[in-house]
Amino acid sequence: ASLPARLAVATTPAAVTQSAGKLSYARVGTGGATARNLYDQQGLAVLEVSAGTVLAVHGERSGWLDIEVPGGFKVWVFGEYVRAASEADMLQITGDHVRMRPLPSSGAESLPLRQHLSRGDRVRLIRRNDSSLDLRQDWVQIWSPAGARAWVRASETVSLGASDDGTKLWAAAVVGVSARPASKPVAVPASAPATSAVAEARRVTDLMGIADGRLQRERALEEAGGIPDYASVVIAYEAVIAVSDGGPTADVARGRIQLARSYAEVYSIRMELEAGKAGLAAALEKREAERAAARERGVFEGRFGSRGWLETMETETGEEIWVLHWSGERVAEVICSTGRYDLSVFAGYEIGIDGNVVRAPLTGLDEYSSRPRQVDVRRIEVLSGRQSR
Repeated sequence: ASLPARLAVATTPAAVTQSAGKLSYARVGTGGATARNLYDQQGLAVLEVSAGTVLAVHGERSGWLDIEVPGGFKVWVFGEYVRAASEADMLQITGDHVRMRPLPSSGAESLPLRQHLSRGDRVRLIRRNDSSLDLRQDWVQIWSPAGARAWVRASETVSLGASDDGTKLWAAAVVGVSARPASKPVAVPASAPATSAVAEARRVTDLMGIADGRLQRERALEEAGGIPDYASVVIAYEAVIAVSDGGPTADVARGRIQLARSYAEVYSIRMELEAGKAGLAAALEKREAERAAARERGVFEGRFGSRGWLETMETETGEEIWVLHWSGERVAEVICSTGRYDLSVFAGYEIGIDGNVVRAPLTGLDEYSSRPRQVDVRRIEVLSGRQSR
């Protein structure tokens, strides 16, 4: 029987992001491991994993590994979304985005795995929750398809040996579970060989179909703007090579491995280019904003405390004072307590001044009784000649 060919990935905040083409491997430690739906000790078990089992590790989060196991996890789907397939122990998914849960319940206590099943996927039956119910009203336990992931504690795993090839170990493990016994016994004639050439050829064909389906799915995911997982495609084709015993099928699988790795490399380069373009666009936008702000400020902005044309005016009490005018407004009343500058020398000139503000603006009943802030100048710079009269 074949394994499912497609699996739709659901994007959630809990997902661990991996770079295209990156994957590592580990083994379950001597004490075994519990695969859970969440990266938390309170997460629900979806499989008790035997010691020594090879794991495909997609990432790590807070001491938990995001893993696949050969053969999948024990999960529940609602019967409304399945129907019997041609093989006695197989089901076909009839809906899209079907969730795989650790319990036969859709409540908050049974949070699903992050991956979803898609219409047309084929999954292996384990058992029904209540066979007295109509299938559409019952929960069905299945083996999750290739690509489904759960969490195990990193402390429950060990690294592979220095001489171990993780890719080959994983491919061999996948092949080993592809012939998992059916949940319902199937009679086999006594004269039939246990491993006939026909059965082996069928297994190779089935695994090739799985690999091709995964390649198509990851390509479609990339074209839709998602993050493709070409590493899982390579693993699927390596499983084909492991059982094909050479020949044309193995050659085709090797060629498609190279194709998948090329897709991964091109995707990685494209992401780097897009990141570079985004950074350049942001830098250009920032520079243009700074240039626009500079144009608004003008050439003298920030160079002086005040700027304007120096003139005298008479207050309502008859006092004569020196005032800077700019754009029709009185911006400062000017004094020079040190005697360094004779302000009359600058009368009628546009000047810039720096100094200490010795009095805040005074608000009167009209413009003549109102006074601007008073500045005791320390420095004066002439900016342009006398105003025309």
